Amino acid sequence: MATIEASGNAPDGTSDQVWFISHAGADQAWAEWIAWQLLDAGLEVELDCWDWGAGPLITSRL
Repeated sequence: MATIEASGNAPDGTSDQVWFISHAGADQAWAEWIAWQLLDAGLEVELDCWDWGAGPLITSRL
């Protein structure tokens, strides 16, 4: 598999971009594989199942 190259990155490899990856339940393995590929390429990744926990129940007052 070819290495992912990111255009527009700063020379030191830092970037102000974050790649957000979301997935349906059955696709979690693929989403994690993609996230690891992006991380290995030096990019910042936010993967829903890694970075987001279950949120609080939101209730409205009537």
